[in-house]
Amino acid sequence: METLVSDIAGAEAVLFRKAVNGPPVSSPVGYRLFGDDYDELSQAAARIREKLSGDPELFNIQDNIEAGTPEIRIAVDSLRAAEYGLSAAFVGAHLRSALDGIQAGSYFIRNEEVPVIVKYSADAEDSGINLIENMKIPLSSIASLEEVSPLASIKRLDGKREVNIEASAYDEQNIRGINRDIQDYFDTELSPVFPGIELNVGGEFSDSDDLLLQILRIFLLGLFLMYMILGSQFSSYTQPFLILATLPFAFAGIVLFLAVSGTPFSTTVLYAAVALAGIAVNDSIVLISFINENRKKDSGVMQAVLDDAETRFFLPR
Repeated sequence: METLVSDIAGAEAVLFRKAVNGPPVSSPVGYRLFGDDYDELSQAAARIREKLSGDPELFNIQDNIEAGTPEIRIAVDSLRAAEYGLSAAFVGAHLRSALDGIQAGSYFIRNEEVPVIVKYSADAEDSGINLIENMKIPLSSIASLEEVSPLASIKRLDGKREVNIEASAYDEQNIRGINRDIQDYFDTELSPVFPGIELNVGGEFSDSDDLLLQILRIFLLGLFLMYMILGSQFSSYTQPFLILATLPFAFAGIVLFLAVSGTPFSTTVLYAAVALAGIAVNDSIVLISFINENRKKDSGVMQAVLDDAETRFFLPR
């Protein structure tokens, strides 16, 4: 694929991404730098990108630092300007009127008012700093001029400036090792140089860990709610425990299936496990209900369990 698009004319960068079907949707490798000094964040991000570029398993290494529209910054020396009887406000007003123009009047053409704009007339070869330096006021003697490319935007999180670094991987089995190497590199080499910067390891694995924690919280809440509902339904404190005790057997079957089939653990498997837990609980509720119905017919506990188990498994009596 890279050879097919290598000769695209005018392209500054060509990125390759794989299709994703659901969470996690982040890049396999991801890091977030936090700090107050954006220059330090940019330098630290550049060094991490350089570190990642040395790994042949990674590609599409990039950050979210975007350059904005080039601009010219003019810093007026107040003391030098005062020697010429000028002020920073006067210089600014002169530049604004010279470049943007000022309306000197207007005239009418076909009953439409057309403004008359007067502004500085520059030579064709003058542009950028040369255009400003060649004006009637010698700005170079009273101010410093600099062409810069400012940032298009500055992202923040919790009041701190943030820079994200992302990369894709050919083999995602080694991502945890890559994350450990970057964390060690930051702790040993970057942190002493940039003490005000924090590193947060993210990426696909971080999203998976966060997703696992969220599902675990919801699962525990679901268990509590199921126990409360079942307790009120069966008017018992012990029978809901018997029903919920079937969950470990369902999860044991999932683990056995993954081990035998070689299927990797994923969020899809996790969703299926939660769904299977609901099915196991539903089957247990039906079984316990049958047992309670038989016990009402003066059947012993052991006999009721055996009879209902045979009925449940469609075994001939």
